[in-house]
Amino acid sequence: MLGGCGWGGAVMNYQSAIEKLAGRDRRKVGHNTYLEKLDGGAVGVKLHQTYVVTFKPDGVVVLSSGGWRTVTTKDRINTYSPVCIWQKKRVWYMPDGAAFFDGITIRPDGTHDGRVADIEVTDQQKKINKFVAGYAKAFEGGKVDAPSAGDCFYCVMREVDSKKPLGEVTDNREHLDTHIEESYFVPSLLARALEVFPQSIACNTYVWGKWHGKEADCFANIGRDQLKTALKRYLLRCYGLVA
Repeated sequence: MLGGCGWGGAVMNYQSAIEKLAGRDRRKVGHNTYLEKLDGGAVGVKLHQTYVVTFKPDGVVVLSSGGWRTVTTKDRINTYSPVCIWQKKRVWYMPDGAAFFDGITIRPDGTHDGRVADIEVTDQQKKINKFVAGYAKAFEGGKVDAPSAGDCFYCVMREVDSKKPLGEVTDNREHLDTHIEESYFVPSLLARALEVFPQSIACNTYVWGKWHGKEADCFANIGRDQLKTALKRYLLRCYGLVA
């Protein structure tokens, strides 16, 4: 049940952390990394002497580096928390561009108490932003069919063992360049983005409804926003722009 940044892994939460402990007070989950029961029923992921991720019974998640902004610390946060921290010029950022700080709190609905920072946006990020906006608009208009064998070869074909798309397995980004340049909104691209970065039931209902001709208007706003979030994060990950 791991993988905030994992390729297709499920994100750990309070319930899965409790299940992982299996009745114990402490369990090793990685090198110098332990899952531990804390006061008040919380569960912490402890790296050395720092609880880098703390899961609370009410669904709140608290992140901290303990002052150690290292590759290993970031890896543990990205592995066990519901977010994917990325770095630019030694500064850590949340997925939406908010500056990371020790003690930042993520609420059950995915929002947090950070503030979006003023960061440089690369040309590639601008292209991705434009593509994602166009994709969401086309999807809302019913112009993106359900995934099929007719999709881009690198997006739809999967490796037998890893189950990953051929584009990921071969680290081929040229097909993505083409999709972005030609505004080719490949259905399998969105399906994979939602696998890697799962969204809410509302988003899944919205996407499923569109692909099966059943409108779910009450979920449209949530669905559009989360569709864009998943697709953007996935493309940024493919281009190596986030961890």
